[in-house]
Amino acid sequence: VVCSGTTYTFTVYYEDGEPDDLEGWNIAKGKTAYAGHVAENGIAAANDGKKDTRWGSNGAAHYPAAGAQDWWYVDLGDFYQVDQIKILFEKAAPTDYDLLISNNAASWTVIGTYTTQPKIGNTDEDYNVYKFTDKVGRYVKIFARNGYNNMQYGISIWEFEVYGKHASIDDHNPPSMTSASLSGT
Repeated sequence: VVCSGTTYTFTVYYEDGEPDDLEGWNIAKGKTAYAGHVAENGIAAANDGKKDTRWGSNGAAHYPAAGAQDWWYVDLGDFYQVDQIKILFEKAAPTDYDLLISNNAASWTVIGTYTTQPKIGNTDEDYNVYKFTDKVGRYVKIFARNGYNNMQYGISIWEFEVYGKHASIDDHNPPSMTSASLSGT
């Protein structure tokens, strides 16, 4: 029953646990990821939110037919305006690589090309931070052409984080609610 002059407060919790305001929220954490090769700890180790687990491709030494190219990408589950990517690389870091974005995981747009040795390590000080404006998509990818010891060990990522905000809300596919609370006076 709704009474005139009564104030109600609602708290909404979404299935995926994300708040309405995603600023400062790693939108890649726990999302489905894919890779060209899987050698160490599984694909999801690169975006599990833990700095002590890593995905490694094991590279050309173990996959000579693949050559010196390795890739990894995450499905953000929805369209986001990506404004920052943060990556922690293990010693097997790329030295010639692209960051890309896509709406469908088939057609990719390069949002940054890098040809220098990134920082390596798994502490807060070791993050490689890449900033962007007006980059909208659902999928975010790293594609490495060359790396440590000529890609003998492929690439290895401790953590791959993506930050941004929803690009739009699809009225035909609203977020699912798992619970709601109502309080009033």
